[in-house]
Amino acid sequence: MIQPTEKPRVVAVIEDSEVWQNIYRNLHDARTEIHVFGTHPEAAEWLASHKADMVISDNRIAGQSFTGCEWVQQFREDDTHTPVIVASTHMGGVEKARALAAGAQDIISKMDSTSATLRALIDEWAGKDVALQQGVSKGGISR
Repeated sequence: MIQPTEKPRVVAVIEDSEVWQNIYRNLHDARTEIHVFGTHPEAAEWLASHKADMVISDNRIAGQSFTGCEWVQQFREDDTHTPVIVASTHMGGVEKARALAAGAQDIISKMDSTSATLRALIDEWAGKDVALQQGVSKGGISR
């Protein structure tokens, strides 16, 4: 149970699907503050002035010329501490390898995810300092 003096974990989510945006928003509770952005540039602007304990990024955002994996690599240039999870409905082995190589801690398949799975993922990663993992074998798993 969260103590009255504890701050909620802040999770930034980059997702263009309204259905998935609502799924993520429904994870908002006393322990977890969810901020949803429709594009990577929107999220980057917010992250420039706010601290997130974790970032979840869709790998394919409609209308963007770059993938979530490419965004993670760019994000890692400025932030090596915040855990990043890449989510996708269409992510094969090559894309999974790219996400981990770019600096993501984990990859999830949206097709196999439930609210319980997403909450467990937040519990596992939110607030961890992952700087020590950068450049070391990434232990990401496919869910």
